[in-house]
Order: sequence, then structure tokens, then C-alpha cells
Amino acid sequence: MATKISITRTLATVKSMSNGLMLISLTRGTDEFAQEAGFNDSVGAVSDAIKENYHGLQDIIRVREDILAKVILSNASTLITVAGKEYTTQ
Repeated sequence: MATKISITRTLATVKSMSNGLMLISLTRGTDEFAQEAGFNDSVGAVSDAIKENYHGLQDIIRVREDILAKVILSNASTLITVAGKEYTTQ
């Protein structure tokens, strides 16, 4: 079943998703002494956590792209009437 939401809310959702996709990772040290900045775990533990969450990140990106495609389709199929003539909003 499809969920209907306004274009404004859809674009706000996409913006929120886009902001959440910006990831920065810093490492201090090298080899077995390296640690991920901001984490108390070893780089190996952090690396495993990143790998586990990677598929979730890919899913978010796919959903974001699907939402944007549907917004574009919605805009392309919206008809407006000007001076008695109908136009699409491309």
C-alpha cells in the first residue's frame, strides 16, 4: 500500500536523509595501536561496526533516490491550466 505525503514533507525528508549521509571518519595512530577518533574501541571493532552498518546505509541511499524519482515523476505529471490551456510543470 502506498503512503501519500505532501511534496513539501517529501523534500524535507530527503533533505534530512541527505544530511544524515555525511560521514567523516578520523584515525589516530597506526597498525594495532590505531584508534578511531571519538571511539574507545580499536580500529578493528570500529571497522566491523562500519561494515555491519554499510548495508543499512545503502538502503537509505536507495530509498532517498526512489523518493527523488517519485517527486520528479509527480512534478512531470502535474497539470496546470493557464488561460484555458493545460500544461505540465516540467
